[in-house]
Order: sequence, then structure tokens, then C-alpha cells
Amino acid sequence: MSDLYLNFRGVDIEVDITSYYEGDPGRISGPPEDCYPPEPAEVEFEITCELAGLADILMEEYYEGIEEMILEEYIPDEIGSDLDWFSR
Repeated sequence: MSDLYLNFRGVDIEVDITSYYEGDPGRISGPPEDCYPPEPAEVEFEITCELAGLADILMEEYYEGIEEMILEEYIPDEIGSDLDWFSR
């Protein structure tokens, strides 16, 4: 079962999210010992598409673009689901 279906540069792809970290806004006010920088969201994924071999090319050439699209579109079903969650 795919987590997300996207159209990347005219190619329909199925995205399987293998791990996801929603990020952390950090804390930039208050006592210095309680502050820490923000952390961006992170996602690990695999893609498939109908054209044989194209998924590998897309992952090699356009990984960052696909990752950005996923981070904009993906909403996990629930925290603590079967994903491999990162911890701080």
C-alpha cells in the first residue's frame, strides 16, 4: 500500500514512506540553557512507477525535488504508526 501518489514532472509515482520526522520548531526565547535551534522535517521514502527503471533514475537525479514535494503533501495518519520514527 502506498502512502502517497504524486505527479512529478509529468510522471505518476507511488511513494512509500519508510520513515518520517515532523521536525521541531525549536525554542529561541527564554533562558539560554532551555533554547535549541529548530530542526527541519525529514522523510525517507521509496518510489515506484509504471515505466521500468524510471524510478531509479528519478531517485538519482531528482531526489531532493521529490522529497520537497512529499514534505509539502504528506500527512501521517497518526503519530506512532508503523513508521520508523526518529527521536530527538
